[in-house]
Amino acid sequence: MSQTLKYLKLSPSERLTAMRKQAEENLEKCRTHIGLVNTKITEISEKKQKILTEISTSFNILKEALEERQNILEKEIIDKADEEIEKFEEIKEEAQELYDASNIALEHLMGSNECDLDKEDLKPITQLSELPTVEIN
Repeated sequence: MSQTLKYLKLSPSERLTAMRKQAEENLEKCRTHIGLVNTKITEISEKKQKILTEISTSFNILKEALEERQNILEKEIIDKADEEIEKFEEIKEEAQELYDASNIALEHLMGSNECDLDKEDLKPITQLSELPTVEIN
């Protein structure tokens, strides 16, 4: 209101000049505020980009660590499976040797048996649990 009274006391040309001056001051204040807002927006955008980059880097580091751990675990599993297969093969070979030895012992017994059993009288051995336990001296 005091600004309006001030303008009324002035002549029309002075009033126009004063109003233009006031409008220029207001325009300059707006430009200053717009510049400050734009600066803040830029700062916020840069901070946001920095945070996004840090998050992306962290995820990539985590992804690499998980992939490395997965590779280690896969190798351990494969190594353990290979060990178990090797043990199985050894047991299988040992079982085959025992089976062969029992068949040789059986053939020897059949040849020296006074009862003279036929091969058809003896059932074939199909499982390890069926093997006879005979000590050969």
